[in-house]
Amino acid sequence: MKRLVALGMFTIVLLLTACGGNDNVEVVLPSSIFGGEEEVALIFEEENEEEGIKELSQNDDGDVVMVITPEYHEEWLQESKQSLEEIISELQENDEFSSIQDVTYSDDFSTFTVLVDYEAYEDSIDSFMVMSIGYTGIFYQIAEGKYPDDFGITIDIEDVASGEVVETINYPEDLDY
Repeated sequence: MKRLVALGMFTIVLLLTACGGNDNVEVVLPSSIFGGEEEVALIFEEENEEEGIKELSQNDDGDVVMVITPEYHEEWLQESKQSLEEIISELQENDEFSSIQDVTYSDDFSTFTVLVDYEAYEDSIDSFMVMSIGYTGIFYQIAEGKYPDDFGITIDIEDVASGEVVETINYPEDLDY
């Protein structure tokens, strides 16, 4: 799963292009999102092809530090926000995730409430789609410039029948690495 997260992050970075700016933004990609040195090496290989990336380095702890233009940063935030909204819309509208009734979230994408038919939810694979909210939310927070110690996502699973929160998932704490 960590490899999927790193690949998703790398894909988001590669999709963005922008012109240069005067006030650059520093973003830290935590080492925990990478599946190994090969994935880190891919980012460094592609760095020269991205106009919005001004500087790329790796800390002793393995975190990758990107210095990017404000335009690149804004596009990255918009792409991340759009990805989250698309996932949420898919969960709300797709009949394949029938246990999921609704998803609400805070403006900063740090807290989510997923209303479910819990009896159907606990016996389905719908929880894997809920995980995608957590991963994508972390990417959004990374794009915002939050450092690894500062980001976090809380997802409450609420049973629509009882109105009770039956499960709470905290990212990245509850991730299995």
